[in-house]
Amino acid sequence: MKAWEDTKIQFDPSEMQDDAATPVRLNLAALVGEGILGERSLKSCVDAYNSRYGGGLILKRGTTILMPLLQASSLFMKVINKITTLVRELLDEKPMQYIYLVGGFAESKMLQARVKTEFEGRYRGLRVIVPMRPQLMVVKGAVLFGLQKGSTIQSRVARSTYGIGTAIEYQPSNPDHVRRGFRWVTSDGVQQRYVKVDRFRPLVKKGDKIRVSDTHSESGFHTLEDDQTSICFTLYSSTNPTACFADEPGMKDIGRVTVPCVRGQCSGVAMSFGNTEILATAKNESTGVVQNAHISFNFNNL
Repeated sequence: MKAWEDTKIQFDPSEMQDDAATPVRLNLAALVGEGILGERSLKSCVDAYNSRYGGGLILKRGTTILMPLLQASSLFMKVINKITTLVRELLDEKPMQYIYLVGGFAESKMLQARVKTEFEGRYRGLRVIVPMRPQLMVVKGAVLFGLQKGSTIQSRVARSTYGIGTAIEYQPSNPDHVRRGFRWVTSDGVQQRYVKVDRFRPLVKKGDKIRVSDTHSESGFHTLEDDQTSICFTLYSSTNPTACFADEPGMKDIGRVTVPCVRGQCSGVAMSFGNTEILATAKNESTGVVQNAHISFNFNNL
């Protein structure tokens, strides 16, 4: 991996203009020396790869692979295309003045050249900045973030809709109910009024400005069955701001929180959006019992 990282960083697309015949060198002496390949030889691996993929790999001195420039370039393009597509989507949402390249791959000359070509000059006033030793910027940022936690991020705009699933009363005149095949639920031959298919109830909608100190809640939930001893709230995120049901496209189950609750009692659920996590809390409003759930979710997507 170290040999590959070195090759990835040093690979310069400008070299292709100077001498397209110059191959990229990948030294795998450590791989061979440690016996990681087992009974296989590096030569047999190279031959098998060339046979299967029509590649032009050449093995030199038993430990170094020579890879054609165009083939090496193709290995990076899929990742680089994803990066530029994401950046373009962000710029379409909101104009920006700077693009900072950080992380290990930010040292790639190929990535740097592509990002500058794609965005610098095409968006008014936009600059692409590559700091010294960009791979350390993530570590330094994490340390600073930890030291300043609680004050670094005050608010953000929700990029998804967040909410809970609830049981709903069946309405035979509602086409959404009929289309989903909802049926009356019976228990011991007694007809019940609610269906056990989740209706999505949003707590935060896509585009809302949410502060880390705010709590978003709903209350007044009760049990459906006489012998029920708890309520389990399923938490969802959705890319669709107008989603109504938990089975719609773009809906993701991100966690659950359960609180003790019996017939005659009511419970509520709340969500708060901290710096790096989502905290969900279910509370029995009759007894005061509280249960917490930490939702593992990418905070950059909030």
